[in-house]
Amino acid sequence: MEFRNRQGEIVRDKVWLIDFANPEANEFLAVNQFTVEEGHFNRRADVVVFINGIPLAVLDLKNLADEQATIRKAFDQFQTYKAQIPSLFHPNALLVISDGHEARLGTVTSDWERFMTWRTIAPKISLTNAVHPPRLALRLAPAPPGDGPAADHARHSSDQRGPASRSRPAI
Repeated sequence: MEFRNRQGEIVRDKVWLIDFANPEANEFLAVNQFTVEEGHFNRRADVVVFINGIPLAVLDLKNLADEQATIRKAFDQFQTYKAQIPSLFHPNALLVISDGHEARLGTVTSDWERFMTWRTIAPKISLTNAVHPPRLALRLAPAPPGDGPAADHARHSSDQRGPASRSRPAI
């Protein structure tokens, strides 16, 4: 990428969207009930995980209390999202589906057979008998109204320039 340095000279350098050498330098955000409007569709994903304003993971979490809400229905929901709001999945790296009993993960191109069971090294905990249920690793934040990376992504979802051509939004 070309840019002007502090001396006013035009220089070329690589732009790193994620700092893998210093993970703490990145900004992480998990947005609960993230709404995407694309074309004439308005869809709301359960959880979208952003790293530096880029949506890298989408989670579809079915209600544990609803016997009709299966993990397969969560998978089918992603198929609808991919057809109706595809811009959410352009930079996406991971999809997670769960019905409250089981969780699976895959990628945008994974078919049902390639969504693999989420394995853990921790022993299974029954939430009905647990005194202290396990905590989620990500803190969920409400979608910012017209501000931050979620709103920036929604505003620019039809922008063909891609995320590298825009300045990174502040969180």
